[in-house]
Amino acid sequence: MNKHCRGGNLILKFDIRKAYDTINWDFIEEVLYAKGFNEQFILLIHRWLRNNSQSVFINGKSHGFLTSSRGIKQGDPLSPTIFIITFDFFSKMLNQLMVSSPHTLYSHRSNIAVNHLAFTYDVIIFAKATKPAVKLVLQCLEKLQQCSGQRKQMHWTSWQKLCGSTRADGLGFKSLIQMSQINFCKLWLMFKAQSSLWANLLKGKYCEEVHPSLVNKRLGDSRAWTNMLKVRSQVENLFIWKIGEGKLNIWLDNWTGEGLINTSSNPQFNPATQVAEIWFNGDWNQQALQNILDNKTLQKVMKSSIDRESKDILIVKKKVSQSLSAAIANFCFPQHRDSWSKCVWNKFLSPSMSFFSWRLLHGFLPTDDILKLKGLRGPSRCGLCKSQEETIKHLFF
Repeated sequence: MNKHCRGGNLILKFDIRKAYDTINWDFIEEVLYAKGFNEQFILLIHRWLRNNSQSVFINGKSHGFLTSSRGIKQGDPLSPTIFIITFDFFSKMLNQLMVSSPHTLYSHRSNIAVNHLAFTYDVIIFAKATKPAVKLVLQCLEKLQQCSGQRKQMHWTSWQKLCGSTRADGLGFKSLIQMSQINFCKLWLMFKAQSSLWANLLKGKYCEEVHPSLVNKRLGDSRAWTNMLKVRSQVENLFIWKIGEGKLNIWLDNWTGEGLINTSSNPQFNPATQVAEIWFNGDWNQQALQNILDNKTLQKVMKSSIDRESKDILIVKKKVSQSLSAAIANFCFPQHRDSWSKCVWNKFLSPSMSFFSWRLLHGFLPTDDILKLKGLRGPSRCGLCKSQEETIKHLFF
């Protein structure tokens, strides 16, 4: 929203599915009064709303009843009508906003102005993509929330934390940013490993006669190629080359298995030298290798065989049972394993119990002491012992 632009529209989509269960009964009756329904009808609705209780079934048997204090009955044929009449209050607010503040209306060429659409569980609002317009729309939402008794959802933690592995303090959700980077890592691996039409096209367009490791971003490069260059330095450490015909760069490809050869103080450095050039009569040229390799790497290379009839093969450093995506994720986004993760996430606990334990260990339960930290202060008393304050430590430890 801080980016200055000329024109532009905005679409806001709101899910009102849970409003069925949380709408305030007094608000429903006030709307009915405002719309001119007679008192006898409103009294019937009053009784209909409050004659509401639920029973909990455990192992096929009913155990007591719970009375409701808000919300509309699910499955009742009258519920959709009452809900639509009540939420027409919000529709009127948006229409009034369009009349009183026409600068909030989205840019259009039609002679019919539509600022919102209402569906069964969703409301879609059209507005201009400006801060003043969005603020006025949010004010309408806040007013609806205050009048109808809708509750704000409390923010417990960041999405980034939830995207961590269950072994590393997270819930195992997939991060779109990480998934995107993993996909571009795969593209770079395919680009380096293949001699397909697609790979040759990219090499001809962006690399020409330059080694891919030395190519810099240029003006006009595609977004896909630009993102591939961003992950290049990480991916190059994820694989090694199995030597075949020797069309690998001595200095810029990891053909020894020990990483790239240091070129900073090597007088033999030539960025175009290939591995095949240090062969002699079908075997390694030991004297040439001594000029560029240390003793440990030299001994390793001398023991390796040469098969000039086969292609050079790219080999990813990963476990046999591990997928390529998992190998890239572990390499590019390493995560520390927590000591307690096995106790929380295991086959002996149901997913709901594991999730509850995870919330408990992180302090993400709405106990009175945690709510106070969130700014929701009030009288506190344990619902079990009736004597001490309600805290996570008191209830569970």
